[in-house]
Amino acid sequence: MPVSEREWVKQLVPDVRELLKRDASLECHDGLRLPYRHEVLTYNSSKKQEPEQSDSASYQTDLAVIENRGEAHWSPRLIVEVKLESVTTHDAITYSNKAEAHKRVHPYVRYGILIAGCRERFLPNRLLRHGSHFDFMVAWPKLKPSQAEWRRFDELIHSEVKASRTLFTFIEEGGSKGRQRYSWLRRSLELGG
Repeated sequence: MPVSEREWVKQLVPDVRELLKRDASLECHDGLRLPYRHEVLTYNSSKKQEPEQSDSASYQTDLAVIENRGEAHWSPRLIVEVKLESVTTHDAITYSNKAEAHKRVHPYVRYGILIAGCRERFLPNRLLRHGSHFDFMVAWPKLKPSQAEWRRFDELIHSEVKASRTLFTFIEEGGSKGRQRYSWLRRSLELGG
């Protein structure tokens, strides 16, 4: 077993990069720091609505999938928190709160948790109970996923990136006159064993 979650994630990154090859705009990173808050402290009086001084803070992510959006621009699409062997009630609450904080700054980002080598073999009830801000949760009984688990993870990554892009477009178009209009939105729930 790797000595740390950090080391295990570093070993996972090349495999995830392989999954992303079918979409050249996507990249996988470990340890990426993303802001979880952005606060405006003062405004420039002569420019009424332009902040003069602001403050932000960032959390380091375990695994992040970003999309390159042209010259020197990118957007985070997917963040995965990783735990090895188990997740405590404290972990579930902490990481769910972290997901909520990131989504306040990046409302289109998809956020989940992966428990590898899960001693309980399945998603623990405490994670379901306290992980309300996760878009997805995955438990692998072993550190190395089976082929079926890896296939489902591949599908999940691409499905969540698609969801992030949809949300991003909706937000980006905002109040523009030519924007697509919708009369409903539904976030589905799927369970699998």
